[in-house]
Amino acid sequence: MALQAKISLERNQLRVGKTEKLLVTGHNGMNYTARSAWEAPDADGEIMLFSKAPLKEGQFVQAKITGAETYDLSAETVE
Repeated sequence: MALQAKISLERNQLRVGKTEKLLVTGHNGMNYTARSAWEAPDADGEIMLFSKAPLKEGQFVQAKITGAETYDLSAETVE
């Protein structure tokens, strides 16, 4: 499992700085959860998305990946 976690973190770190199309899947205030075409629901990690503008579940947005953890990513919407 340690080897898989290392590989996952390395792969996620490769995405930092890239802009991707994300699907908003949930929210808590101005913090949202999202997925790209590379994350499968209930199987892969999530992308924690920050947006200054309100978003709706089911909405697609362009976002820049800003951080990487072992299984999850963080991102900000691109205006």
